[in-house]
Amino acid sequence: MPDIDHRRRLLNRISACLTRCRPGNTTKGAANYAARGIRVYEPWTKGTEGRRAFLTYLVTLPGWDIPALELDREKTDGNYEPGNLRFVTRSFNMANKRSVRDMQALLDL
Repeated sequence: MPDIDHRRRLLNRISACLTRCRPGNTTKGAANYAARGIRVYEPWTKGTEGRRAFLTYLVTLPGWDIPALELDREKTDGNYEPGNLRFVTRSFNMANKRSVRDMQALLDL
């Protein structure tokens, strides 16, 4: 770890992922994650050991050690799981989200 603050940032990101993807979650972000069926890779949800495994995976990704980068899912409808995570800039992350057209198509079903 570059420093304790960066480790804390990564652990906060992990906590946020786990919270917003927890089934039955009613927090603000749940409609965009848990309600859509987006989950965290099950082994990463198992308490302290799961968080440790999640963190261990994250530090294998390019850019993990650059505090300015954010955790992103490559496939916006995909889970937080190996092969679908990366670190990107905030502007890239904001561009990688569902479009209004995608959301309208869901309403038209």
